[in-house]
Amino acid sequence: MARKLIVSAVAMIAIIGLVVSGCTTPEPEPEPPPPPTEREGGAWVDEIVISQEGSHAAAVLKLKEGTIHVYGHGLTDPELFEAVADDPNLSYQLTLGGSRDFMFNVYGPTFDTGELNPFYSAKIREATQWLIDRDYIAEEVLGGMGVPLYTQFSPGGAESARYKDLVDGVIAYYSYNPAKGNAQIAEGMTELGAELVEGKWHYEGAPVVIHQLIRIDLRPYPELGDYFADILEEAGFTVERLYRASADTWGPFLLQAPGLGLWNVYGGGWGMPAVFRTEVHSWAQFNTHLVMAGYPSWVQLEPLMEEWPEMYDAFVRLRYTDFNTMEERAELVEIALTQVRQFANAIWSVAITDFIPHRADVGMSLDACGGVSSQFPFTIHFKDAAGNPVRGGTIHMELPSILVQPINPVEGSAMTYDIMISRDLTGDWGLLPHPQTGLNMPQRIERAEVTVKTGLPVGVSPESADWCTLSFAPEIQVPLTAWADWDAANQKFVTVAERMVYDEDYRPFANRKSVVYYPADMWDWKMHDGSTFSMGDFLMSFIMAWDRGKPDSPVFDPAEKADVETALTRWKGIEILNTDPLTVAYYSDVYALDAEHSITTFWPGYGTYGEFAGWHVIVPGWLAEMNKQLAFSASRSDELGVERADYTKGPSLPILKARLDEAKAEGFIPYAPTLGEYITAAEAAERYDNLLAWYAEKGHFYVSCGAFYLEEVFPVGKIAVLKAFDDYPFASDKWMHLVP
Repeated sequence: MARKLIVSAVAMIAIIGLVVSGCTTPEPEPEPPPPPTEREGGAWVDEIVISQEGSHAAAVLKLKEGTIHVYGHGLTDPELFEAVADDPNLSYQLTLGGSRDFMFNVYGPTFDTGELNPFYSAKIREATQWLIDRDYIAEEVLGGMGVPLYTQFSPGGAESARYKDLVDGVIAYYSYNPAKGNAQIAEGMTELGAELVEGKWHYEGAPVVIHQLIRIDLRPYPELGDYFADILEEAGFTVERLYRASADTWGPFLLQAPGLGLWNVYGGGWGMPAVFRTEVHSWAQFNTHLVMAGYPSWVQLEPLMEEWPEMYDAFVRLRYTDFNTMEERAELVEIALTQVRQFANAIWSVAITDFIPHRADVGMSLDACGGVSSQFPFTIHFKDAAGNPVRGGTIHMELPSILVQPINPVEGSAMTYDIMISRDLTGDWGLLPHPQTGLNMPQRIERAEVTVKTGLPVGVSPESADWCTLSFAPEIQVPLTAWADWDAANQKFVTVAERMVYDEDYRPFANRKSVVYYPADMWDWKMHDGSTFSMGDFLMSFIMAWDRGKPDSPVFDPAEKADVETALTRWKGIEILNTDPLTVAYYSDVYALDAEHSITTFWPGYGTYGEFAGWHVIVPGWLAEMNKQLAFSASRSDELGVERADYTKGPSLPILKARLDEAKAEGFIPYAPTLGEYITAAEAAERYDNLLAWYAEKGHFYVSCGAFYLEEVFPVGKIAVLKAFDDYPFASDKWMHLVP
């Protein structure tokens, strides 16, 4: 009973979004602090060694033994929770550990093999929602460490409260009703030409087989996967259960062409990188091709959007805040909530409450939702006997899986733990979210001014008064000289005046203007290879955001085209107001309910996950893709029949090296008609020399700018070594007030 009460309390605390903190346990026997280091700023510890451990029980045992310091993945096992809570040498922090879903392959109605794919039918996909007992999953499979999940809104979150009546309606309609679900499946299968033979569905004389991917390294899988497989078998399907770890699901299955018929359904998990202030953007990510543009499982959704125009329009308008009032927003949410459950390319089962265990002599700030992200690399530290932070030492952290997919800064791995290495621990941001509230705070920028059109529902927190101001104006006009489009053929920005000539729908007025001010010393900041920041880094990132979706681009990726075309209808312009210090004004019809989230920082971040890179780091992959030797994204890799670029390991490295040598020999400047005005030949030569020296020393091309850099990877042993970056420009106590 005591354990059940503890678990229930854990679930309630995490789900309602209260401030999370470590447990209170007896003080452990003091251990000697790490040897001192002369480094004064940046990271507290000298090194983070990350290794793979798929067994949660084994990880907790290693924590008890002291061979590791942190297990960076949230755990849900009640017995492991009790073991950690009862050990005076261990502590933990609670997080809302994301959600679990079942994603369907919607290709069809038959695969290229001739096999029938039942989940081509939206009617059958929708019906599966009545077959799962979410209360059973939360209470029995998860032991109380979760709550039933029917929508993409976090239970207890702002959106669930804001649209409680709508969410309650979805819950009531899709509550457990296997008779209704099975009846609708039978109707859908008959429409597809299948017939029921002795209780099993057959198509053209053969059993209809569901190839189900079941994770073995993510609770509550495989139990939840087996539960769903049992349900499908009861509905008359023959199920092939493919038990796989995450490393063996993406490359061999999910990144392959859906028409191959390698899988029908995949049970996965999603985590939030931070506490979301709003969540209506997530439909565009999970249920369309727009955000996950480089991944075949989502690319296949594009033609289906024409069959669901009202739903798709609602998704797009919510993503780009194409509404004027909260009442109008609510109308769009109602359409989205209703129709997405009918479309059902993925269905939700449970939201997870979890805990991240660590040694008691280690302190850190963890995000209430994202866990090891946000301020973690800036706050992880050892503590002395009095609990004070001490500098130095090596943190040994384990994760369930790492180095799963190719890693590149433009459109690399989509796996959470790869992103943790390539973005969260080695990268940096213009803004960082507060770990408990999700409200943006200034990281690399100094301050911002936000102006929105009068009447739009935008506010600002008093806590942000020292760096973010909000004002309203009846009209926000975009200067005619601002850049408002990108000409991929001529590699030049298009001004507002020029765009008005050929784009009859464009109007030089915006709903929002944000101005960001960078610090005066920013051009002294260094990247991991010693290169100092320049305008080329900011402009290269901004160009690539548009260029890859333009057919005239040397690195055109068809998967990016729709998103770029849609975004261009909302982007109104950008002005470089000053370069020393950098000051940028951005005009757009897109805004957020919080002024702190209505800021476009212009920070050099690439792709779906916003990973940092200097312009010269992009060049070898850019040249390799242009010459059809490598590709940044999975879909482009499949289209060209080449390897996906991996900047950290494998067969990509010699290709990248050859292209870097070529760039150095030619003094190559990418997008020269534009960047040639900002990047000198001397800068290009120095940058290429820096990257070549980095590769000669480290054996990889992954260069970022965060508090840690990637020292080396061991892909066979599944180990990544990160070292503190001595030239990181900010003091190590900058975010220590966030440590519980």
